[in-house]
Amino acid sequence: EWGKDGLLSYMVSHKLLAVPDVLNRSAVMGQSAGNHVVGQGLTEGCSTAKAFVMIDAVDGFDPYRIVKSQDLIKPGQKVNFNIPAILLDNGLDPKSVNRFSPPCAPAEISNDHFYNAWIGPIWNINATKYGHVDCTDTPTSMLCPSDPQTDKDLYRAMLADAITIFLGALFDGRPNSLAKLEDPSQWQVDVVLKHDLKGLDYRGVVPGCRNLNYR
Repeated sequence: EWGKDGLLSYMVSHKLLAVPDVLNRSAVMGQSAGNHVVGQGLTEGCSTAKAFVMIDAVDGFDPYRIVKSQDLIKPGQKVNFNIPAILLDNGLDPKSVNRFSPPCAPAEISNDHFYNAWIGPIWNINATKYGHVDCTDTPTSMLCPSDPQTDKDLYRAMLADAITIFLGALFDGRPNSLAKLEDPSQWQVDVVLKHDLKGLDYRGVVPGCRNLNYR
């Protein structure tokens, strides 16, 4: 519902439209299965969204894959909306805590599942030594793997820096800073990077969203 008018209604009800140029500077964001929810909203309509920040993106209704009918992205298909995105994921995302539990981010419905289905420009930063819940204030390895030896503050700082660079490039007219997202020396944690500009140069990457159902 918010994809059609709910996000705008929320902005109106919270008096956010008084913020200068807010309608042109709106980004949506999700962590884990929240990206499925946000993606479904964009499938229904872009509303005011101009950029998408994904952290540990997971699709599907349940990690056991009992229900598959609610998948946002079907195998071999693309999403039906075009929006610039950054995908921040981890090396431990597809791992399980034990052989009886599914991963918090099963490989077949997470991260690359989104990256490969994207039709807009997208950057991916994979923090190789971190896990699905390490972005939280109190990560636990009870449900998702987490290495107690890694510095979680450094990881959370990397997330904040990457998001700031991405949104600043789009909304503050600094397109060349997008190159930082492609430079491993930019980050204080071990990363694997990839990106796909869809044939654009940095100046061609602009904030915006187009739903292909409403061309």
